[in-house]
Amino acid sequence: MAVEVLFPDGGLGAFGLFARQHRGDCNGNVLLPQGRAVSMIPGLVPGEGGRSRRRYLVERKEHVSGQMKADQEKRAVSSPAVFLDRDGTIIEDRGDLSEPAQVVFFSDTVSSLRRLAGRFTLFVVTNQGGVGKGAITMQDVDRVNAHVLSHLQRHGIRVAATYVCPHERASGCRCIKPNPYFLRKAERDFGIDLARSFVIGDHPHDVEFAVRGGATGIYVLSGHGRKHRADLPARVVVTDGIREATDLVLRRAGRADKQAQNGAAS
Repeated sequence: MAVEVLFPDGGLGAFGLFARQHRGDCNGNVLLPQGRAVSMIPGLVPGEGGRSRRRYLVERKEHVSGQMKADQEKRAVSSPAVFLDRDGTIIEDRGDLSEPAQVVFFSDTVSSLRRLAGRFTLFVVTNQGGVGKGAITMQDVDRVNAHVLSHLQRHGIRVAATYVCPHERASGCRCIKPNPYFLRKAERDFGIDLARSFVIGDHPHDVEFAVRGGATGIYVLSGHGRKHRADLPARVVVTDGIREATDLVLRRAGRADKQAQNGAAS
């Protein structure tokens, strides 16, 4: 059975094996060909006759020894991205949205995202704990997200993927922000260079999400931003809203490009 070795948070301690990725599969389980989930048992590989821990550790060593070369090759073809929070960042935060009619875009959203899309891959990453609480369904979230993406697409803005965590925070899932699960997924699935990427959001969790994934976080005061500003750690970049955040992202990206060009010329 072919599996992918996942090292969450860039570490080698806790890890999970996945036969394939799908929505909600964020708890480090192994999916056998029949689709049956089996929890990872340290030292054993389910479905392959219980291989010894020694053999598996050798496989891990081989994976790590080639990591430097793989990172160099990936950097050559990877691209930067902007990861956008949804509620309070690109649309008004009106609680648990169940219908597209409830969506209200900020006035600067379309123009700002059009500018970003010119040089970044765009993603939307949203925690929707109302699903776990039973206030809304995943179908509600899908309808609202489809409306958001359709509106942006009509204005020439393509979003590569929308990532949703439907769990309550108390569940301890791995995909809820600030855990960098979806950053890592975008890095793997789309070849994203997280070191050159940005996260924009109106909650301290969005900033921590960026930090844990190795990206740059930008905090906006729209949505609940003003309410939670006092909870921010020191030296966090704060802007009024999506337009100002976009200005900052593009300025920083421009400086980075110029430094790279100067370095290549020297």
